[in-house]
Amino acid sequence: MNDNHTSDLIMQAIQGNNNAIQEVSTRLGCDINAIASAIQGVRSDISAVGSQLGFSSERIINAVNQGDCGVIQALKDCCCET
Repeated sequence: MNDNHTSDLIMQAIQGNNNAIQEVSTRLGCDINAIASAIQGVRSDISAVGSQLGFSSERIINAVNQGDCGVIQALKDCCCET
């Protein structure tokens, strides 16, 4: 899963692209419902970070895509530390 195409697919899946969710599921050999549930958890965490920072979820995703270390750290703390 460690390639640019897969990273793009995951970002598309997080943004709600059902075809990307299906392809990620296929690549991982996992049930699509499990993948969709995990992605929903990520989306919830992104929203939580956005609320803490006063950003929209889209702004959080864009900041991560652009390498904003502060936003990435806040997302990591929310998802991994909490």
